[in-house]
Formats: sequence, C-alpha cells, structure tokens
Amino acid sequence: MHDDTSEELPLTFEGFEESPYAGFWRRFGAFWLDFLIMLPWTVAISFFNHAGRLNTLYSFIPSYLFFFFYSIYTVKRWGGTPGKLLTGVIIVRKDGKKAGWKEAGLRYAVQLVLGIPMNVAFVMVMLGMTDEQYMEMGFLKRSEYIVNNMPVWYSWTNWANQIWIWSEFLVLLLNKRKRAIHDYIAGTVVIKGTFKSIAEQYSSRSLPPPDPVT
Repeated sequence: MHDDTSEELPLTFEGFEESPYAGFWRRFGAFWLDFLIMLPWTVAISFFNHAGRLNTLYSFIPSYLFFFFYSIYTVKRWGGTPGKLLTGVIIVRKDGKKAGWKEAGLRYAVQLVLGIPMNVAFVMVMLGMTDEQYMEMGFLKRSEYIVNNMPVWYSWTNWANQIWIWSEFLVLLLNKRKRAIHDYIAGTVVIKGTFKSIAEQYSSRSLPPPDPVT
C-alpha cells in the first residue's frame, strides 16, 4: 500500500463551491472513451491471435508494451490516459503533486497481476493443440474449445477480476474524494483539469515544520 501519511487535498478549495474531484459519471465516460480509442488495437490483436495457433504467444509482449504505454506512461507524462484527458480530468498524487512512475504503476498493479495469469491460461490451451486441430475449427468452435479447456484456476482468476472491477465502482461511489481502490493503493486522486494549477499551488505551499520528537 502507498504511504498514506502525506497531507491530502481538501474536499473543496477556498473560494470554490464546486468539488475539485472527478465524479463517477465523468470517470465512467473516460473509461468508455479509452475503450473506444483502444478498440482498433484490440480488434487487430484479436484477429492476429486467431489467425494462428501460436500468435497469442507472439503478441503477449507487444500487448503488454502497449498497455504500459497507454495506461502507465501517459499517466506519468501527461497526468492521464487519453480518455481522461479528453473528459477534462487528470490524475495527481493525493497531496496535489504530479503523479510519478510509482503512482502510475501502482494504479494498475492489481489489473496486471490478474491479467497475466488469464493470458497465460489462454496460451496454455493453444500449446495443447496441434496446428491441424486449430485450423480445422471455425472461429466459434475454436472459441468454445478454448473456454472448455481452460485450466481450473482460470475461472478463479476471472471471478477475482470481476470482484475487483465491481469493488472499484462501489468504493468510488462511497467516498467524498471519489477514489477507487487503485487510487488508495497508489496514493492518487482524479481531479477536474480546471483545478490542476490550484492543486499544484496547494501542494507547493510552505508547511509548518513537524513537532520535535520527544
């Protein structure tokens, strides 16, 4: 868990009645914008993977490199994914400072931990087939075969992933700063872009020295 001892941004800034934090619907809209932006890549990878038995294995590293760029590098470099930036929200540390590599990576740590074994399970099924078996099956029959031959732990990971996703939404709705679980893990908040400079000024203000240890 990220260090949670630093000061948090206030619920509202002096002189503003509006909350600086991005609400559920704006974040939900950013999620779907990111989905649409990534859709061409997702479709292209899907077609590539189904074109050959071992193509899933070949696309494993490129897929995660794309994920790293889209979900982590963009947060470190610009303060958010394209979907977030287009909806006018940015990711910052909970004290208002710019998110770094640590925060950007921790936000997606659980998603990576759950996603890797699911992809490994898919590759395992592919390795258990012959090229002849693979090519004889149509798309629907092949998909059914893959589902029916997944290792037993795939369903456990899939359930864990579903629980994680819905827990994220639930926690986001139940706290005033609209933080999802991954925000708590990374020590981040998602704020409206119009409050970016105010948050930066707040984070850089002079703070009184800590009380001496007795």
